[in-house]
Amino acid sequence: MSSREKKLLTLFAIAGFVVVNLLGLSFYKKKSVEVGARLLAAEQTLQRNEMFEASREQSMDEMKWLQKNLPDPAEYENVQTALQSFCVAEARRFGLTLVELPMRNRETVEGNHFQRVQVSYKLSGTEENLYRWLDRVNMPAQLRAGTRVLLTPNKEDDTQIDCTTTIEQWFVPASPTV
Repeated sequence: MSSREKKLLTLFAIAGFVVVNLLGLSFYKKKSVEVGARLLAAEQTLQRNEMFEASREQSMDEMKWLQKNLPDPAEYENVQTALQSFCVAEARRFGLTLVELPMRNRETVEGNHFQRVQVSYKLSGTEENLYRWLDRVNMPAQLRAGTRVLLTPNKEDDTQIDCTTTIEQWFVPASPTV
């Protein structure tokens, strides 16, 4: 083999080596991008699963609280009467003047597991006694809350405050008897 043939063969070998390296580099880059995308997807899945786990733990805590505080099934009328009696008794206990406001209609919100009873009152009394009454009426453990409260000064007496409020009681409806 002549020196020119050797140089040509060397040149072809170097060119082949460069082409193979370029092909290998492009293949490496493509695989690197694929692996990076899979890694990113796996990290996102891990974060999403960790969020679900935290949410599940919170939901489990809420479900345990609800099981602990779940009221016995009752009829709408019985719950409404008990709620009215409780509100009136507590208003008397704190020395408040209470006027029951007429209910618009029998407003029940029916869910899969709970219904609610609403009663509305207009109260007058000292600020301290109104706040004590509201504190006593709002009891999450008994699924009872004041959902609307409007405080206004009393027009006749500066030491009194008027309060218009709606109290709601959530309950488990009794299953219908046949």
